[in-house]
Amino acid sequence: MKTFFDKVMEDQPCSQQYWAWHHPEQVEHLDFHYYANSVELMSLMKSAPVTTRFVFHGFFDRSLWPKLLLSNLSKHCIWICWGHDIYQHHTKGRPLKLKLMHFIHRLLVKRLVNCCALNAGDSELIKATLRTSNVDVLPYPLIGSNIERNVQGNDRPQTILLGNSASPNNNHIEALSWLSGFAEENIKIIAPLNYAGPVEYVQQVIECGNALFGDKFDPITQMLQKEEYDRLIASCDIVVFAHDRQQGLYVVYSAFKQGQKIFIRSNTSSFKSLNKFGFNLFASEKIAEMEYSEFINSNLQDAQNNQELMERTFSEKALIPQWQQALQQLLDV
Repeated sequence: MKTFFDKVMEDQPCSQQYWAWHHPEQVEHLDFHYYANSVELMSLMKSAPVTTRFVFHGFFDRSLWPKLLLSNLSKHCIWICWGHDIYQHHTKGRPLKLKLMHFIHRLLVKRLVNCCALNAGDSELIKATLRTSNVDVLPYPLIGSNIERNVQGNDRPQTILLGNSASPNNNHIEALSWLSGFAEENIKIIAPLNYAGPVEYVQQVIECGNALFGDKFDPITQMLQKEEYDRLIASCDIVVFAHDRQQGLYVVYSAFKQGQKIFIRSNTSSFKSLNKFGFNLFASEKIAEMEYSEFINSNLQDAQNNQELMERTFSEKALIPQWQQALQQLLDV
């Protein structure tokens, strides 16, 4: 994303810095400033020139919220909501501590210059959850996905990409049950299980996949370089998401660019927003009711429409003006 934001701000008479939380096992990248925790981040923010403005990409560290709430620095910030930073307030059986943090989050968001959601559904959820009207829709573009899809051979299996991470939010086991009626068909199921989930859950998914599909189930447990990941996505014919929330937009956008068939739950903000834009996509909860021929059938015109619409809506070229406007608003404060 750094290259994209460099383009967004290239005509502005100001400089950018990129800050990121650093995990001890993470490789540090050049041109990034790293901090260990919210205390160190607040120290960095306070030491910055008074004209500095801050953009938070995700608001996951709850220990930061009360610190920002009690600081005038909050009036120089915008927050880009990634999903979990708002969905966490809807977790069933929330402990008292999380309920208190919900209240702090509500107070904090009213002090920010602005907050932005990646789609219209999440924008409405933020407004309702945090009781604020100050929410814009500002998607991220698909960045650097340049692998061309090259699928050949009539006897090759139909390759299905299942989910985007090892997070239990992917509801892998439910999705595998939907697909189980196709177990005797010439298919291959690829499940990226290489980050964002507990070991116990990953093992459960692998055991379920192996039991239902045998060697047709291919779990990915090792981290991939971006080019490897892009190549993996491009090798698939169908993408299946079973999560109940907005998630995995990089995969969704990549699938549209590649002209692949994609299934997403119809009750998610992702499905509703993309459907409103005019994308052709399918309800994943209906898979269990489908015949195999219906599941794999792909319409060339629909695929081409998705590719063209993807370029007009979620490409860098399409989104640079929106980001320039949002960041200009922050600079004008």
